[in-house]
Amino acid sequence: MKSMCLNKTISLFFFFMLMINMAFSQEEGDTISREVHLQRSSILVSNLETSLLVYRDILGFEVAAMAESDSTSYAYTVFNIPKTAKIKIATLNSTNQKRIINLKEVTGVKLPKPPSEPYMSTVLIRVDNIEVIMDKIKDLGLNHTEQHVVKGSRISYKEQSFIDPDGHLVAVYQLL
Repeated sequence: MKSMCLNKTISLFFFFMLMINMAFSQEEGDTISREVHLQRSSILVSNLETSLLVYRDILGFEVAAMAESDSTSYAYTVFNIPKTAKIKIATLNSTNQKRIINLKEVTGVKLPKPPSEPYMSTVLIRVDNIEVIMDKIKDLGLNHTEQHVVKGSRISYKEQSFIDPDGHLVAVYQLL
């Protein structure tokens, strides 16, 4: 009788140890369920051609695809866009990343401007020549900050930001 109770106790002990081990292994090292991959950012814009002047012509993104969304597009739900509006999408690549930004032109409904200050989010983009880019941004008359230089022991860079035509904060930096 004592040995039967002992066996049950040992079995329960190993069962609980197995459960605890599984719980901790999932929290600490389960890379399958914790893998993160940022696919792209989507930015709502009021005029795709005007936005492409900034993102394609100045920042250097390449248009990978352009399409119009149909009324069943998940974008209507995600962005809470009325079904009466039309959505046209430009998917942009960088030289080393595919489909990194979606510019979604929404027409038929007035888009609100993002809040001015404090800004709630930004897109951060590494560039090769910040002066050339910011000169073009200034030529478009877009609001911008002054350039800031960081000289560190591990990394040095120049950074500057501007507000795109729809009020989105965009920050650019150049490694030194």
